[in-house]
Amino acid sequence: MALAASLGSLATHFYLAVQHFKIHYGLAEGKSLCNVSDTFNCDTVAVSAYSSLLGVPMAVWGLATHLILSLLLILQLVGLN
Repeated sequence: MALAASLGSLATHFYLAVQHFKIHYGLAEGKSLCNVSDTFNCDTVAVSAYSSLLGVPMAVWGLATHLILSLLLILQLVGLN
């Protein structure tokens, strides 16, 4: 269950990281999947001053964290702990 949740989180963070880079490099075309309303809008968050830490988008930080967590879970499942 934890591995499935971690893999789902990896997919979400990857999508958000791609959206972040598309917006910052002017490659975004139309609305993204997560632009639900004016209140819940990924494009607004991506251009915020709080969307990156040390020049790295928060979605990339989350992607790296969940990648490490997924690898640790896989190692646990195959018995290489």
